[in-house]
Amino acid sequence: MGKASVDQLARQYGVKPETVKKWHEEALTAIEEGFSSHQGKSSEEKVLEQKLRSTQNALTEAIMKNEIMERAINHLKSRTPSKPTRSSR
Repeated sequence: MGKASVDQLARQYGVKPETVKKWHEEALTAIEEGFSSHQGKSSEEKVLEQKLRSTQNALTEAIMKNEIMERAINHLKSRTPSKPTRSSR
């Protein structure tokens, strides 16, 4: 697919070539401003990242509590004397 010339675009859209050139300049300026003024993430991205961090923290806390509980249970099991078994006689 080839590039259309300014004259071809002007004819296609029924405008003067100067109008196409102006559109081109405006588009480039807007793109440049968009890149230079973008000071980081959008507010929606920031909210989602905060929710993600909160969820990760809650999951980490739950995993840690589970690990502590498992260790406590295993410790108690190792300290509990086993029940005497009956002989098969």
